[in-house]
Amino acid sequence: MAIFIQIPDWHIPDVVWGGIGGSLITLLGAWLSNRNSRKQLRMQLDHAARQDDRKRQMELRKEVYVHAAEAIMRCNATLLKLGNPDESESALSNSIQDNFATLAKTHVVGSERTVEAVMTYQATLAQAFATLMVKRLSLKARYGQVQSMASEIRNEVAERDRCLGQIKQSQLTVSLDARVVDALNRQMQESQNRLRVLEANHAEVSAAFGVDQRNFALEASRIGADVSKLLAPAVLAVRAEMDLPIDGKAYIDMYEGAAVLAVKTVEQMVAGVEKFNSTDD
Repeated sequence: MAIFIQIPDWHIPDVVWGGIGGSLITLLGAWLSNRNSRKQLRMQLDHAARQDDRKRQMELRKEVYVHAAEAIMRCNATLLKLGNPDESESALSNSIQDNFATLAKTHVVGSERTVEAVMTYQATLAQAFATLMVKRLSLKARYGQVQSMASEIRNEVAERDRCLGQIKQSQLTVSLDARVVDALNRQMQESQNRLRVLEANHAEVSAAFGVDQRNFALEASRIGADVSKLLAPAVLAVRAEMDLPIDGKAYIDMYEGAAVLAVKTVEQMVAGVEKFNSTDD
């Protein structure tokens, strides 16, 4: 015997279906809106993180590059100090080493272009420093001769003054033996003769030292100018990293012009000193 179940014929009003559909659409819209908001927030956070990271990198680069620029200026100044014989070789060498250590930090934060420019500068500067250091040896030896002769002159002047003092004292002493007076006069004359020879030799060696120092200054200025020209590519590389655009060609031309002017300034100074010395003679 079959059993039949009659299912009621429920009729859901259209308005209900409309409400359900509207709710689903609202829910879907809210989901899409939240999804888009999360996406936008993630993009904003990623952008902020990149900006913060870039800011940190720029601050680090700025600190490194500022110290590197100072180190480069000190290296160039050290080249010119080589012409001063009173500067010790160890102090000059330590200055170059310390400044090279500062420049080495650019390898950590610099681009390939920047590192290449800095390394080219360092290699050229090291070669220039070695060249001038060798030439400095003869300059230092000549300076040592000048100082030694000056010391001999001072000692001879002291000896002459001692004899002169004794001669004056003998003139006040009537009982002094004539032979002692003659001996003092001979010592005085011999001292005067030695002093004239020493002064002539000192003048000759000093003149030679002046020529050597002049030639060294001229060569150091020219070598320094050639080394300085390598700074422009390094500066341009750094400015490119720091988003500081500049007309590269105009900057290089300006830098090379400044280097040429520096050499001319040294040449004019040397010429002025020579003119003054010739007038004084």
